[in-house]
Amino acid sequence: MALVTVESAACPVASIQCDEDDNLFESSASMSRPSHWDEIFERERETGDLEEWYGERATVRMLRWVLRLLKVQDGAKPCTLLDVGTGNGRVLCRLAEDHMYPGHLLYGVDYSIHSIHLCLEVPEHTKHGISFRVADVLEEGVLRLGEKGVNECKSWPVGFGALFDKGALDAIAVARPPGEERRRVIRAYLGFIARSAWRGEGEREGEAAWLFVNSVNFTPAEVRQMFSQRVELEECPRDEGGEAKKWLVRFEEVDELMHESLQFGGVVGTTVSSLAYRCIFD
Repeated sequence: MALVTVESAACPVASIQCDEDDNLFESSASMSRPSHWDEIFERERETGDLEEWYGERATVRMLRWVLRLLKVQDGAKPCTLLDVGTGNGRVLCRLAEDHMYPGHLLYGVDYSIHSIHLCLEVPEHTKHGISFRVADVLEEGVLRLGEKGVNECKSWPVGFGALFDKGALDAIAVARPPGEERRRVIRAYLGFIARSAWRGEGEREGEAAWLFVNSVNFTPAEVRQMFSQRVELEECPRDEGGEAKKWLVRFEEVDELMHESLQFGGVVGTTVSSLAYRCIFD
């Protein structure tokens, strides 16, 4: 079963429409092998010391930014929120603390079963009702069922009102050399995001889903280039022999969170790129 589909009624499949320059993603960055993250999660599981990936100050600023745009603190009804690449689940726990966000509306996915085992063993996550599953954005969102109980949690919504990425895009993109391989995984990532935001035909005309992207490896301009692509979702026909519907998804930038700046070689940059998008279905 795909992570986010309309059961029996629809099963979105994503493809990308884009005209990319061959040098679009030429970025001189490196990323440790995937097993590096497994080792980190296992160490945190053993020690109980959950790392703040961006540091406490930057993380708090990011979450205040998310809450401000979602207008949760202004009385707006909270939506379901998916943490893409949840890691140790610390960001979701912070959201649930002090009643900032209802825990039962918070969900986290990660490709690493070590990550999900860690998240399921943290007492605070259980207390707040946060839900976790194993999923790989490069496998069309298909769940990798791990040991018993890992993905046997509460039922998941068909589409999410908001998606938060604090490093999944970085991890999958910079681990590949610049060129076609990197472009391929970015296309897969965008397809995963589109499917995760797809709420079915009855929901599509409502509020567009939010996407909050945070990167330490790509500049805001590079992130904008990636999200200038459109994603096509195909809805499987309801009846045998019926015609499949197709929907184009575009990512409309709404806001940018300004972080600490630095200057090198006369060029001013930022330590983190944080952009907010709405996922628009046409």
